[in-house]
Amino acid sequence: MPRIRARWFTLALVLAIRIDAQVERIDLKSFGYSLPPTKPVRPPWESLGADLRSRPIAIFPDDNVLVSFVTGKQPSLILHLINFNRKGEFLNEKKVPTTGWYENGIYMTGQGNTLVRTASMLKLYSSNGEVLAEKQLTGDRTRILPIPAGQAFALLRESENIEVLDARDLTSSKKCSEMAPIRSVSEHNVLLDVPVSRYPPVHRLELHEICGASLFAYEWGELPDSATLLDDTRIALTGPNVVVMSKAVKLWTDSFKHDVGAGSVSASANGNTFAVEALHMDAAPKSIRIIVYNSENGKHLAEVPVEHLPKYAFDFAISPDGKLLAILSDGELRVVPIQLR
Repeated sequence: MPRIRARWFTLALVLAIRIDAQVERIDLKSFGYSLPPTKPVRPPWESLGADLRSRPIAIFPDDNVLVSFVTGKQPSLILHLINFNRKGEFLNEKKVPTTGWYENGIYMTGQGNTLVRTASMLKLYSSNGEVLAEKQLTGDRTRILPIPAGQAFALLRESENIEVLDARDLTSSKKCSEMAPIRSVSEHNVLLDVPVSRYPPVHRLELHEICGASLFAYEWGELPDSATLLDDTRIALTGPNVVVMSKAVKLWTDSFKHDVGAGSVSASANGNTFAVEALHMDAAPKSIRIIVYNSENGKHLAEVPVEHLPKYAFDFAISPDGKLLAILSDGELRVVPIQLR
């Protein structure tokens, strides 16, 4: 057994060295990044799954990586949108006025355009910086959920009201109020967090057509930290374990030690590859690593440690084809190639 463990450790170490040798590191301070004057209300590793309003990173179908940060002083804040290629080479920059430090988000579309969310506005930009469409936001609890493949976006108000926007022009194609809080959205379906009154408590996720009929229900005793639709039927659940289910059938489970838990998820366009944040916890995180999975069999494709615990900004994204991982931690951006197998 010790020999097997030694071989496994050696293999993991070699894989980590290979990955690290290919990682592109970009210091955003050389592009004007500076620490915000105040920290976010939630720790940055929690806010990814908690409110989905601030998303500072996106990867496009051509593997260009877009990262954003805010500079300036109130009321004249500027959201910087900086585009790099997969080798970490600077391509271009766009500056957009904004009104807040932590209410901004950037999202890619399947057409290669960029949706930019500020505190009160959505703007859709073409690849050459032209404004294609815009939409005023009302209320401070509006969230954006990108639909896989980037063909549409779900605009969520409060927790149950959903409006589906076409990614080409932000026109509305569907609008309704669901029966329960929304956890995730796919091309045709929505995942709802349905309360169940029982003792001992049971938690239920229901899969519905968007603004339509119920399809399946999933029940268990412990509510997951996150539940993400990888496609119209497969769901990635995170918490003490990472679990992938399809049509109420558990496909596989990856179990962690008692002091490690998994949080937010970023998935490829077809859902066959996804990344999760794994937090080694005490009273606060001791370390964070990003694990990339093959969703069909649970195989680890990569494990990338976050070298410095973020205090202000943290995000990660998997590319639409699953072959690239980008990690933003405060002022450092890392771009990591992923070998699919």
